[in-house]
Amino acid sequence: MIVAASTRHPVTTNQPIAVRRARASDREAVLSFATRTFDGWDYIPQVWDEWITADEGVLLVATRPDEDRPIAVTRVVLLSDDEGWLEGIRVDPVLRGRGVATNLQIAELAWAHAHHLRVVRYMTDQGNEGSVRLGAHHGFAVIGDLRSHGRSRDVDRGPGDRPSTLAALDAAGVLVRRDADEPTIEAAWRIVEMDATFQAGGRLYEDRPWAIQRLDRERFEAHVRAGEVLFDAAGPAVAIMPGNAALADDDRPHFATVAGDGIGALRLALAAEAAAGQGIVTRLTDPAPIFDDPAVVEAWAAAGLGARERVYHLLERQLPVGETLPRPEPDDALLFRETPTQVAIAPKIGSAQRIGAGW
Repeated sequence: MIVAASTRHPVTTNQPIAVRRARASDREAVLSFATRTFDGWDYIPQVWDEWITADEGVLLVATRPDEDRPIAVTRVVLLSDDEGWLEGIRVDPVLRGRGVATNLQIAELAWAHAHHLRVVRYMTDQGNEGSVRLGAHHGFAVIGDLRSHGRSRDVDRGPGDRPSTLAALDAAGVLVRRDADEPTIEAAWRIVEMDATFQAGGRLYEDRPWAIQRLDRERFEAHVRAGEVLFDAAGPAVAIMPGNAALADDDRPHFATVAGDGIGALRLALAAEAAAGQGIVTRLTDPAPIFDDPAVVEAWAAAGLGARERVYHLLERQLPVGETLPRPEPDDALLFRETPTQVAIAPKIGSAQRIGAGW
């Protein structure tokens, strides 16, 4: 057992916690406090069975030091070999405000370090000031805002089949060929790389639903080889539509990013919708330069693909090599039931392991 020490003054009202990896048998205890989080709803019940077995993340629970029943839960996810995502942090309402989330976030960082991650991020609703304060306490900073764009939920027609959607787009000549030569890939990449929205968003994109990470030339080519890059030559415009089994935002497929001409991007979205039989969602930095042109805004609105009202903060923290972790509060408030170690595996582009859920 590892005990994290502190030099801070004790906070006697805080609840000490012990952290371990979750077990399948924890399901009932966790769902007792993680089912009605957001006005009577939560996504944790829908993803628990996948999360407990998925190998691209570490599902953690916190207990009281002298008990084994979970009182909090969270997940650390590998998006690539050096980027991580934090999601699903929930605390039993009876113990909220007693430092459980604060110390559980330290445990998240410990597990992230154990996986040699160099940056971790998470997303929260713009109005969730408590989550922003929690992150700031441990070095997270808001690096931008994100807004969803897509068709209204009430016109969706249920989940589609992603492989057949991509096959239909391929047959329609909308996809960049998997065997495209280097000049073709480079030309498509340049559209993304030079795009004002991509640059304003920190060169990040949403490969796995509800998780934001870096997009570089190597990853872009991997998406091409996986048959996941759409191209509109007339725009020109480019979009990445991940072909993994996970769906986003009420079971709808998503664009990881769109770049280039706004009207061309709209044509790609409409082509994807026609192939999928349902609406496409894309989350972009807010404000997004692609919508600076009123004609583009008008065209997207006329097609029924409007901007959503809700805005999310994106927070980021660097993890320098050799960094000393933040200290728990009070002195002995955080125990590790097992040593954080490298157990998760970053998923490969084109795999079915990119399990999306929420923030």
